[in-house]
Amino acid sequence: MPVADTSFIIDLIRHERAALKKLDALEQEGKTLCITWVNALELFTGAYRSAHIESNVKEIIALLNVCEELPFSAEIYHTFGYLSAALHRQGNPVGDFDLVIAAMALSHDREIVTRDHHFEKIPDLVVLRY
Repeated sequence: MPVADTSFIIDLIRHERAALKKLDALEQEGKTLCITWVNALELFTGAYRSAHIESNVKEIIALLNVCEELPFSAEIYHTFGYLSAALHRQGNPVGDFDLVIAAMALSHDREIVTRDHHFEKIPDLVVLRY
């Protein structure tokens, strides 16, 4: 079950062709999406900054009701800290929210669906691009 990055969720909400095609391919493989609490934070932030708050909030709530949310565990603290330090030493830092999403995916042995290239910097993370 792959973890959906926020960019993928937004593209699905916007009915972006490439995202819809990727979702269809995942469904054909029998894979369903899961999300993280970070996705929810980012989505609600975007909704409340938008011109269509009410409709966007409703769409997010509907989405959250059909996706499994990955649980948070102490292992994620260690994974996040290790990744953050390693990427900074290499001169390849990734934003903290995306690094939390990646740490959660790795801690749960999941891949991530995204169009964002910076996830490819993260060692051992399987990135499903679209």
